[in-house]
Amino acid sequence: DRGKKRLSAVFDELKGLAEQGNAIGQLSFGDCYYYGYGVEKNFTQAVYWYRKSADQGNSSAQNNLAYCYKNGQGVEKDYSQAVYWYRKSANQGNAKAQNYLGVCYELGNGVEKDYLQAVYWYGKAVDQGNLTALNNLAWCYSKLAICYAKGEGVERDFVLAHEYVDKAINLSAASDSQMNFFDCKCEIYAIQGEKDKALDIWSKILEVNPNFAAKGTTFYTDYVKKWTSQPPLLFYKGDIQFVDVDKNSWMYPYVSIAA
Repeated sequence: DRGKKRLSAVFDELKGLAEQGNAIGQLSFGDCYYYGYGVEKNFTQAVYWYRKSADQGNSSAQNNLAYCYKNGQGVEKDYSQAVYWYRKSANQGNAKAQNYLGVCYELGNGVEKDYLQAVYWYGKAVDQGNLTALNNLAWCYSKLAICYAKGEGVERDFVLAHEYVDKAINLSAASDSQMNFFDCKCEIYAIQGEKDKALDIWSKILEVNPNFAAKGTTFYTDYVKKWTSQPPLLFYKGDIQFVDVDKNSWMYPYVSIAA
């Protein structure tokens, strides 16, 4: 049909450009093989042409090649190579690559785990408006906060712990994730031995979302269950899950009214 003929014509045109050494043409021709535009999908061929373009310094091709290495598409999975190409692309300002490089540092894929480096690269991507990086940055801040609160890999510093978790809370102001970061702040206060401050924030979380405890967060599991007079039991009212607690528990006013 007309659509297939058009795709075939575009494929032939891109093939000519790619074979002439045009870096953008090579990138686009690689996309044809990767997505199956005008030709059957072939990750090996996609990688071949992405590499041709990447070797000429095309940042999008470098990012795509890194992605193929990360997922083992057309090449054997190799996180070290993924990091190599993500870094080349990220250093040229490619926001997607900056975000993915941040992920590599956060998870320790192909590099030693380093939350500060992850924050650095997420921040670079966020500065360019990458919303995925914005969410990743908030979560990474919360992980850093717990590291400083517990002294894991860094010297214990509660001031920095609260600074980082507050950044996570502020970044997630319009996100469903924000309750998780308030929960993280509760955990930091608990680690400090500031029970009243932790429970005050926790009660406010339950005011907003009465079924939040059902998520089984670290703070709820490690602290709330130990501090309340009775282990909370879950029950359902319609399609909404609530927490039922002892009437003498500090949580009772919040969840009972909601229920």
